[in-house]
Amino acid sequence: MKFNKKLLFTFGLLIFMATLAACGNGETESEPEETPDESLREFTLEELAEYDGEDGADAYVAVDGYVYDMTDSSYWNEGTHQGQVQAGQDLTEELDTNDRHGREMLDRVPKIGTIVDGNDSYDDDSYDDDSYDDDDSYDDDDSYGDEDSDDDSLTEFTLTELSDYDGTDGADAYIAVDGYVYDVTDSSMWTDGSHQGGITAGQDLTEEMDNNTRHGREMLDNVPKIGVLIEEMSNPDTGGGYGY
Repeated sequence: MKFNKKLLFTFGLLIFMATLAACGNGETESEPEETPDESLREFTLEELAEYDGEDGADAYVAVDGYVYDMTDSSYWNEGTHQGQVQAGQDLTEELDTNDRHGREMLDRVPKIGTIVDGNDSYDDDSYDDDSYDDDDSYDDDDSYGDEDSDDDSLTEFTLTELSDYDGTDGADAYIAVDGYVYDVTDSSMWTDGSHQGGITAGQDLTEEMDNNTRHGREMLDNVPKIGVLIEEMSNPDTGGGYGY
């Protein structure tokens, strides 16, 4: 019985292609080995910001309290995801509000750390060069000193007056929390009136502190309390004051 060589060749080619397909289906992208939490490195948000993927830096992001390494991910180029999201920051809120960026991508990148409260950033070492030591210029400031100083010695600010101290164009940077006004001008955590590039001075941040656990009231122990927040005086032109 004679075989049709063309038919035999075609049959052999089909078997070869099927074998390749089977091998291809068996290949799955391996997920990084899970690292126990106790072995993960701890990052503050300030430390995380150094890993933005730019100028040769690694690209790390934080989500739900964990830090992930995006440096070798094909979806991140020089610390940028789709030209919109930058590494070096906490993207939890981004993932919560933007359906285009799903948490499933995190299964394909190494989990390398956890986010910790920035309290450690406010220790003595962080403020050695700040203006809050015993020898600094605040020693003679009546509005800064003992924690139990009389509120009567503090300057009164309305929200309108507070907004003048936004830290821009050489202005001092003041914020209000729980009815008190704090001077963050010389804080290493604030640059030109901006905290981590997202929060600006010159406003009442009480609600921000209540809703965002990343920004703790503990930091206020390390900056001068200089005033109290009062309501605007009733103004016929504006129809009155405000409530908060």
